[in-house]
Amino acid sequence: MTDTEPGAIREKGRPGFDRRLLPPMLLGSVLNPVNSTIISVALVPIGKALGAPASQTAWLVCATSREFS
Repeated sequence: MTDTEPGAIREKGRPGFDRRLLPPMLLGSVLNPVNSTIISVALVPIGKALGAPASQTAWLVCATSREFS
């Protein structure tokens, strides 16, 4: 097998990840701040629906960004 074939087995002693792993990692890194922004914008309506001020719902941003990082 060669390294250009899908599912190719790497030679022993050749370090590194498969290049197919790079696009999902980059996409996740780019979308994580977008996710935090969406949650931050939604904090006021979430707080109103639950009867809590935004200061008590701010932990949602930290919790979701930690979960996805």
